[in-house]
Amino acid sequence: MSKELDKLIEQMLLEKGFDYTQPDHATPDAIFKVLAAIEPPDDHLTDADLDILITEPDRINTDVERKLIALKMDPKVIDTDLKIKAQAALDAKKAALPKEPGSQTLSDPQIHPQAAASGKYAPELTTIVNRVLGSGGSIEERVKKISEISVNYFKASREPENAPALLKGDPSQSLTELMLLDVLNFIVKEMDSGSGAYLFEYFLALVCGGTVTGRGMGAVDFTSSDTSNGSAKYYSKGQGLSQALSVFPEGKTTYVIAIKKQGAEQFGAKTRGAADPNRIIALELYFADVVKKDEEFTINGEKASLIDAGTDHPALNLNPVVNGTGTILRLAQVYTQTFRQMIDAAIENTTSQEMGKLRNAYFLMKTLYDQLATARSQSKIYVAEEDREKRLQAGNATLLELDKSKDSFTQLVGSLEHRDTYDPSADKITESQSLDEMIIRIAKEILK
Repeated sequence: MSKELDKLIEQMLLEKGFDYTQPDHATPDAIFKVLAAIEPPDDHLTDADLDILITEPDRINTDVERKLIALKMDPKVIDTDLKIKAQAALDAKKAALPKEPGSQTLSDPQIHPQAAASGKYAPELTTIVNRVLGSGGSIEERVKKISEISVNYFKASREPENAPALLKGDPSQSLTELMLLDVLNFIVKEMDSGSGAYLFEYFLALVCGGTVTGRGMGAVDFTSSDTSNGSAKYYSKGQGLSQALSVFPEGKTTYVIAIKKQGAEQFGAKTRGAADPNRIIALELYFADVVKKDEEFTINGEKASLIDAGTDHPALNLNPVVNGTGTILRLAQVYTQTFRQMIDAAIENTTSQEMGKLRNAYFLMKTLYDQLATARSQSKIYVAEEDREKRLQAGNATLLELDKSKDSFTQLVGSLEHRDTYDPSADKITESQSLDEMIIRIAKEILK
């Protein structure tokens, strides 16, 4: 048997996914037996295949979904049972989509976009951004840092060996990263598609420490803390992208183009994406520096092309920016699952004793915010409810959740490495002191 033929057979076996290791002095008969033992793949669609999809709708990605629709609609398919089951699989996928309000979030973020026009944000949001991103860095650098965090959690949700990357020394750093991701998750997954574009501008202004300006400056949607101009594009597909040239400022404007995706198989495909927030699993991001000098435009240093040049409404052609696979910002594993489920899976994979600190702190933080959200909801029902019995139920539920939230917060204080302790007698949190600090304090008091 020639070495060349032997290598070809080995290559074929490996491509078929067969674990092939040739024994020493293999004979042609031995090789033939190995080949004969490989069963050809079954390419015939059966009821059993569709039954699996019906019971496990997470298996239905966008490619499979398109084929199911084609099967259902194809007049050449005469098997009625197959068509019925194809529809049942599509229905199962739709039924699996998250529907409960608030089911996506971890920390129940509160955003107030109207104040962003003057650069004002809730103090907890600016604290979160400063802790995660620090100061400085371009718009692109800061957004890519958030993408990197999201990918780390996605990878950890799939493979336990990736989980150690989640712990950043102090568990509170990891939790702060999650709270920042949760703000974007809330905007993308909890808000309707009509609000998403404006709120995406809000998010970019927030993470860049700037202001939202999109309603009055044409091409510029937001500015960063150093007054750099930014423009946000939030689309379901990477086609037909343009920017009207009216009111386009001189100098540089950084574009952040987000294409909403409902499956990893859509990454890098301009013609594929998602409009329904329930189906979005990631944003695929592209960045471009557009520079206007007099009446000339460049995109990332190259001369830009115009759409409808010579007319009353010329536009900058942004289509070349969306090229290849962009920067991925992950928000769910699959579109039948939530952001919260992805993070749960990632944290559950942190199995080491050291990672146990993060697991415990994450569980307590999530429990605390769930309790506070329930208390807020029940308190509003108490105020508004006319039925006395229902009002009392809501009032008591509020008190119960507030009581439980205090206990959860006390435990959270103890789980974070802030060196803080809860003093039940004073009902307040105080900073713990090390032995050296206590000796110094006592010595100073003696020497007074």
